Amino acid sequence: MFKRSFVKPIIFILVLVFILAFGYAYSNGFCTYTNGYGPGMMYGKGNGSGNGYGPGMMYGYNNGQSSYQTIPTNQLKSFSDLTGNVAVNDKNNSVTFNDQNPVIPIIASPNDNAMYSFGVGNLINPTIIVRKNANVTLKLINNDDDMYHGIIITNTAPSYPYMVMMNISLAFQYSAIRPLPYEDKQSKLLATGSTEFSANTPGTYYYICQVPGHAQHGMYGKFIVLDK
Repeated sequence: MFKRSFVKPIIFILVLVFILAFGYAYSNGFCTYTNGYGPGMMYGKGNGSGNGYGPGMMYGYNNGQSSYQTIPTNQLKSFSDLTGNVAVNDKNNSVTFNDQNPVIPIIASPNDNAMYSFGVGNLINPTIIVRKNANVTLKLINNDDDMYHGIIITNTAPSYPYMVMMNISLAFQYSAIRPLPYEDKQSKLLATGSTEFSANTPGTYYYICQVPGHAQHGMYGKFIVLDK
């Protein structure tokens, strides 16, 4: 009887702590970026300016940007157009960006048949190839109507567990965009985000969605940095 009387208060306290932690992360984490990255269980806030990345309970980004941007749904095609010296290989499902300063537009959930996928050009989850020391601008737009999506470039290979962010490491500093909200159906707006990083180490990496369960369902592709 003595032990049992403490069970409900303890459970109540644990639930309260979880709710407060989740509410803090949610209310702050989808508003601003930081230049930090921390693996963990929630998406976190970023205020002010900061560099580097470190472990923690939440994802943080702070590039001095105030918030994600939005564009009308009818501008999706123009957002995703490939520009510059780009080679699309339908047969090998790959896109090679040959410029020193490539801009890589990626659509999260490009269509109803590929909800757990990324689209680049007209390809689904293609292998993305860049040159060594390329200064990459990565752009993401969330075309989903009911799920958040983000992107991280990691050196951790598949397969991926449900809580993928607890088992991955960042491939390049700043090579991540925190999860973006889904489509605002009333105003017909899509959320977009971007980041810039240097692909300074040749090798095979992977771009994945860090939202729990998404990479596990196949939302990832190869990201290759050529040694030339």
